[in-house]
Amino acid sequence: MHVAWPEELYEAAAWPVALACLELLTDEARWIHRRVETVDLLTHELVRRQVTVEFTLPEPLRADLRIGPAGPWCVPIAILEKQPLRHFDLREHDEWRPILGREHNGPIAAAVVVAAARLAVAPADLDPIVRQLLERVADSDLADARAALAELRGQAPDHPQAAAILDDETSGYFLATFAESYMLIALLAEPGGRRIVKYSYDEHLQPGGRASRARRLARRLGWSPLVIDVAVPTAAHAVSYHAEVIVPEELRLDAWIVDTRTERLLSTDIERAVDRASLHAPRVTLDADPLLVTAISAERADLPTLAFATSAVTATLLLLGAAFGDFESPTAGSAVALLLAGGVLFATAVARSGEHRLVRGIFAGPRWLLSIVAVAALAAAASVAFGAEDDLRDVIWFSAGGLSLLSCLGLAVGFFRAESLTHRRHRPGAHEDPHR
Repeated sequence: MHVAWPEELYEAAAWPVALACLELLTDEARWIHRRVETVDLLTHELVRRQVTVEFTLPEPLRADLRIGPAGPWCVPIAILEKQPLRHFDLREHDEWRPILGREHNGPIAAAVVVAAARLAVAPADLDPIVRQLLERVADSDLADARAALAELRGQAPDHPQAAAILDDETSGYFLATFAESYMLIALLAEPGGRRIVKYSYDEHLQPGGRASRARRLARRLGWSPLVIDVAVPTAAHAVSYHAEVIVPEELRLDAWIVDTRTERLLSTDIERAVDRASLHAPRVTLDADPLLVTAISAERADLPTLAFATSAVTATLLLLGAAFGDFESPTAGSAVALLLAGGVLFATAVARSGEHRLVRGIFAGPRWLLSIVAVAALAAAASVAFGAEDDLRDVIWFSAGGLSLLSCLGLAVGFFRAESLTHRRHRPGAHEDPHR
């Protein structure tokens, strides 16, 4: 009696699974009811994604999606970029579920591309060279897949079949998609009914265009929002897409979803001045390039208020002391004590153990300004405590007062630009252009 090894079962099921996946991916809106994506902004270059997919597998395709007599069943729940998945997790009903590994996923993806190409050139057979390039596009890493697609496009002017495959809407879409991405295929123990699976992973963001030096400085000092763009290609793979964006409570964000190809607003609304944005983008077309845009600002009631108040009090004391202070009097020690108290306030503002990395990055610039104020205050106090010469002491106090005033003005701009917890700005409709 022959025993079917798992590898043989996967090989035997590859083509039927590919044909079923092709049909599912061609019209995802008919079986994927909803996608809900939670984007947790960890830093300006790292996000944690959690995606919930609610779907019902069409009954006629369930037999083709099965691996072996008793399953499991393959479900192409997502299209992800060809890059390593960090801290990946897939669950159904809080129970861990496996995914199809690359050694089995690659042949299925190649079969999907080949099947789409055969439909584009039917009834003719695929040229062996063209077929080999198609399989390379789907079953290779990013660099080799791009090279294979470029080679196929290079043959198109002199090869009618290659041109027909590239020009066909379906096969052209899958070629362009699988050159950059791959199918995330979940293996489920049961295929029937309405099902919900959740997967999550960490993703490093690609840096956007270079901002001007003035804009970078403004962001660094907290004068303008930190803009983080997150690609959300899964928005185009469901009849209804929901996105939630989370930032720490010390911050506030504006968020919306836009099509970068047409610059059209895809979300039904623009969230303003919240720490948890909720966006809905219904019926995003497959040819769209959806991008989640977030503009993050500090919340005024946190460090901006404390830093501005500390710097204002310290700068006032320094300037008043420089202009009217009598440092020869017995009360000079009191002035030193007051200025050192400013240093204590500074330490209270800066010492934040366990602070969120995104908050630490947003507040880095204001804390540098606050550091200048503290150092200036301590220098002025030290000139009194150590009995510096009158002329030198006056220079130190005026210099310290001037530096503190400049830092205070910088912190004042950040304070007034920060978002108020009690003030929620007007939410423009879809016809209004969001700021960048």
